[in-house]
Amino acid sequence: DPVSDSWDNSVRRSVEAILSAFAAGEEPETGLAQGRETVAVIEAAYRSAEQGKTIRLEDLDERSAA
Repeated sequence: DPVSDSWDNSVRRSVEAILSAFAAGEEPETGLAQGRETVAVIEAAYRSAEQGKTIRLEDLDERSAA
């Protein structure tokens, strides 16, 4: 989808869509597993920048990714 709005409005719509799906007893378009994977990618990127080395997703442990 093309980006046609501000980042904060995009995030707001995403959160509203997820909450609406939960309220209706449905699975959100983007599931929890995909969200968790996205957070892991971001965490690895931050650690990589801080440490100046490649951080593999499989090297992140559950405690640090939460």
